[in-house]
Amino acid sequence: MLKDVVLEHIGRVLRYIQQFEEAFVHHKYEQSFEDRRRELAEMKREIIKAKRRIEELDRLFKRIYEDSVIGKLSDERFQSMSANYDTEQRQLKTDVTRMEADVAKSEEVTADFQVFLSNIRKYTEITELTPTKCRLLVSACRQSSSEREPQSVG
Repeated sequence: MLKDVVLEHIGRVLRYIQQFEEAFVHHKYEQSFEDRRRELAEMKREIIKAKRRIEELDRLFKRIYEDSVIGKLSDERFQSMSANYDTEQRQLKTDVTRMEADVAKSEEVTADFQVFLSNIRKYTEITELTPTKCRLLVSACRQSSSEREPQSVG
C-alpha cells in the first residue's frame, strides 16, 4: 500500500512538472540565470585581475632583485619587500584556484539542471516503482536541490 501511495505521489509530481515545465524551468532556472551570469562574469574578471597582479609581482620582484644586486636597495629592504610580494602572490594564487573552482562548479550546476529535466521527462509516465527508478528520481532531485546552494563570489 505504501508503495502505491508513493508511486501515486511521484506520478502527480512528475505530471505537474511535465504540464508546467515551461513555468517550472522559468521559476527554477531562468530566474536565477541572470544573477548567476553576473556572478560568473564578476568572478572571471576577478580571476583576470588577480592573474595580472601575479605577473606584476613577478616583474616587481625581478626589479627589486636587480636593485639589490647593484646596491640600490639594502639587503634588509630587499628581504622585507620580497617577503611581502611573495606573501601577496601566494594568497592571489590560492584565491585564483578557489575562484576557478567556483566558476567550474557554477557552470556544472547549469548542466546538472538540464540533466535533471531530462531525467524527469524520462519518468513522467512511471507505472511501477522499482528501486532503480527510485534511486534515479532521488538522484535527480538531489542534483536539483544542490544547485540552490549559494555560490561564493570571493
